[in-house]
Amino acid sequence: MKMHSMTRYTYPSVTIALFGLNAAAFAAPALSLPSDPPRSIQNNAAQQNSTVSLGFSSINPIPTTPATVNAGSLTALFQLTPVDSIQAFFAIPTTSGTLNLSFGGTYKRTLLGSLASGAHLGGGIGLGYSGNFAIKLSGVLGVHHQISESKLSLHFDGGPSFSVVAGSTSSSSNSTATVTHFAITPASPILGVSLIYDL
Repeated sequence: MKMHSMTRYTYPSVTIALFGLNAAAFAAPALSLPSDPPRSIQNNAAQQNSTVSLGFSSINPIPTTPATVNAGSLTALFQLTPVDSIQAFFAIPTTSGTLNLSFGGTYKRTLLGSLASGAHLGGGIGLGYSGNFAIKLSGVLGVHHQISESKLSLHFDGGPSFSVVAGSTSSSSNSTATVTHFAITPASPILGVSLIYDL
């Protein structure tokens, strides 16, 4: 009788224990930690959080002489909002003879896509000196694209530009000649390309 009584009450307890183990096994996947997001999503999020990018540009803020037309510049891109940014340029093409110095900035607003890849519209101003002072006003229409899953991106810019270069004073006539120029072209001979790295 004692053995029978012990068997009768032990059996349900074993069944309940096994049921609890099975329930825990089925619940374990639901309690597991989520997997890491894809690398492309991580890179896009990092770029959205990046506020400063540095790189090289084929654009000279204001080419004042034929020798500086093909000169590039150092560039920095500052992200202001998810769709607004400012790209700054600085160049010293040559110090031989007359110092050549130029700097400027371009405001860009993303109209299509995102700051990672899309199309932008904006405008800018450039100042330069190569024995004569010069200023350039420009409109910008371009595209930008992040290279694969890296932190590198390419910008291509072009549009209308109007520049004014102050000439030297003539000793004979004591007058100053000012040269103006208007054009609608890419921002540089190689399609106004800039290579930028997101910090």
